[in-house]
Amino acid sequence: FDVSRQAVAIDSFGKPGAAILRGHTSYYGSFDECKQVDTDSLNFSMKFCRLEFGVVEYNYTTAKITPISLIFSEALCVPSTCTVDDMNNTINNINLLLLGQKSPILFYVPKDTNDFTCTPIDG
Repeated sequence: FDVSRQAVAIDSFGKPGAAILRGHTSYYGSFDECKQVDTDSLNFSMKFCRLEFGVVEYNYTTAKITPISLIFSEALCVPSTCTVDDMNNTINNINLLLLGQKSPILFYVPKDTNDFTCTPIDG
């Protein structure tokens, strides 16, 4: 998976914009750009997915976790082999990095909104 393929896939992701605190938490991305990822020499194709996730605030002194009442919906361009478990593992790995940096913000996939819906793209 070379750099130019990765760049196109990442560029097709939905990206946060203004007014998050006013509820603008859906980032649609570009299905058409995801379709442009060249997978001819690969043994998988791509799929365009929507992942819903939440945010919590973590207090390192008290170890208290406070939910922030925002649920985000992010469009992602991922290999067709990517699963819900892969996405959960990715979020867990991001959180490990954030914890190492003492970030007060962590991510989670809510159990009641665990949504990873995808549209296959024939490669």
